[in-house]
Amino acid sequence: MKKALIILLVSMFIIAPKHLKSQVCSEILLSEVLLSDSTIEVMINNLSYDQLNYPFVELVTDANGDTIQMGNMNLFVQFGGTIQSYYYPLLQSNFVEPLTIYFSYWLKGDFVVCELEYGTVSIGYDSHMQNIIREPELVRVVDLLGREVEFSSVSSRLMQPLIYIYDDGSRVKKIAACK
Repeated sequence: MKKALIILLVSMFIIAPKHLKSQVCSEILLSEVLLSDSTIEVMINNLSYDQLNYPFVELVTDANGDTIQMGNMNLFVQFGGTIQSYYYPLLQSNFVEPLTIYFSYWLKGDFVVCELEYGTVSIGYDSHMQNIIREPELVRVVDLLGREVEFSSVSSRLMQPLIYIYDDGSRVKKIAACK
């Protein structure tokens, strides 16, 4: 019995140490949050090459700490280098931004919970916040398979669809038709 308890305690610290969890959460990016009167869609980008097992949005809270969404697990895996949408019903539609999103997944015997923040831009609700209008900056360009394309070689890729990713999270799909 003592051996089993010691093995259990040691494995909790060896299998998923805290520095590993924070390192893995740094590879989880909140791509987009789309809200309607009754639903929320959270788009999570897994920047890692590793898959996320049993991923789900566990909880969404607003600036007041009120719970506006409690998720359930409905997906078995999110592959590395992919963006996945998670759809859930809203518990309440009157909330105050910014939102805090708690994204969970299974890693080596334990659930990892990543805390993600979603900004203060008005998203279609009657809000007293004003939209900040600015030209988004281009962050990177990827092909349809998610491989990064150098900015200098973009003009040489004729008739190849490319996805331009901007710092505000927006994406534009373009096909270069001529040089």
